[in-house]
Amino acid sequence: MNNNVAVAILTTTDHAEAEMLKNLLVSAGIPAEIVTSRTMHWGEDVVQAVGQVDVVVPSEDEADARGLLEAVERGDLAIEDNDGLPPN
Repeated sequence: MNNNVAVAILTTTDHAEAEMLKNLLVSAGIPAEIVTSRTMHWGEDVVQAVGQVDVVVPSEDEADARGLLEAVERGDLAIEDNDGLPPN
């Protein structure tokens, strides 16, 4: 997202949700990043975002990213409880 304008497609305080959406977008070929205005350092290698975070994408990918987010919210990408495996 070097020279492109970044657009926030999700603002949340659920950092796990943001990370999952970012990974889903990236796996779909849409560059995405998590942006936060505040972090806490809990040690040499541990940095934790605090408060709200934004999942951002380049403006030219906004429509595709929002479409993917809407599919997630509708449950279109839900994984079955049994992961497609036969019962034990």
